[in-house]
Amino acid sequence: MTLGPLPERPGTLRQALRVESPEKAWLIFSLEIPMDLDTLKKTTFKVYDSVLHITVEEYQASKTIALQLVDEDDMYYCMLSVNIPESKMLPPDHVFIKNWSENEKVAEAALATGLFEDTGKKAQSGHVQVPLWRIL
Repeated sequence: MTLGPLPERPGTLRQALRVESPEKAWLIFSLEIPMDLDTLKKTTFKVYDSVLHITVEEYQASKTIALQLVDEDDMYYCMLSVNIPESKMLPPDHVFIKNWSENEKVAEAALATGLFEDTGKKAQSGHVQVPLWRIL
């Protein structure tokens, strides 16, 4: 399954990225996500002593959503999502999440925001089971 270019409609991720940050070099997705991107980007949550917020990018190889976390100074903190071969087959509002190792508490905090739903599905990647979440 491959995703091709989709028409722009109000309230889609593609349009929101163009309108939201025209001064930044955002990647424009070739997919459409009917969600409130403003809510996703404005949500902050605390992990340890850091207040984090989500930035939305695109994985170059799979053309799927990449969720990166940055701190209050817009400095990189970590990747919330992970790009595995199965990513190319995902619906556009789904993402694989790194919830192991140093990301364990980060993933718990992100899920607690209510912006994501754990689908209960997983994909094998090396020695870990990677959970599949849906962006609400």
